[in-house]
Amino acid sequence: MTNNHDWNATRATLVAGTIPALKDFFVAHPLETVRAIGYTWEWGQPTAAFYCVAQTQKGMETALLGVNNYRTEPLSADEALEKVRWDAGYFAYPGGLIGPNDELGAAWEMQAVALHTITEKMMAVDTNDPVQYENYTRQYEAFLAELVTTCCEALADIARDGHLGDFGKLDLWVGSTDENGHIVKARDARVRDIIANSLQIANCTRDAHY
Repeated sequence: MTNNHDWNATRATLVAGTIPALKDFFVAHPLETVRAIGYTWEWGQPTAAFYCVAQTQKGMETALLGVNNYRTEPLSADEALEKVRWDAGYFAYPGGLIGPNDELGAAWEMQAVALHTITEKMMAVDTNDPVQYENYTRQYEAFLAELVTTCCEALADIARDGHLGDFGKLDLWVGSTDENGHIVKARDARVRDIIANSLQIANCTRDAHY
């Protein structure tokens, strides 16, 4: 089902919508105070649920102060830092940057609705039917793989083109609302690999012209 979806158009629309939202966000939160930027989603909701996420230095400090609340076995300082870095539930902005639900623009809203529709159409009619459920699981995993790739490539485009300043100082966060830890951390590394590879290709192309 996802084979018919134009993921390149999704990526381009996401980039085009994210850049102005980031510019507005950085007016209130200067880039040097931001510690993480990325995307999160939660399909299976009544409507499309896709958001930018961000963490600020102040937000991180606040999260670190409270991360061990209610824990019978407190996390070490290093464990606590990893926890608040890779779990968007601790972010100051876990579901949007500037407030409005349509902060990424009307064009992206149309894309998000299209993605939501894809997930709705693949739902199993009878979740107790193992064949239907297996088919749904296979389609949904393929959909998520495409979505993750698209979001990682979009963040890489935005960072490479200078919209995130020294992105080496930022965590680049891509994941669903229930993903965290090593999964999201691995995607941060994936975004950086995409940037490095694209820059290498650009340099090779440039050198070939001399």
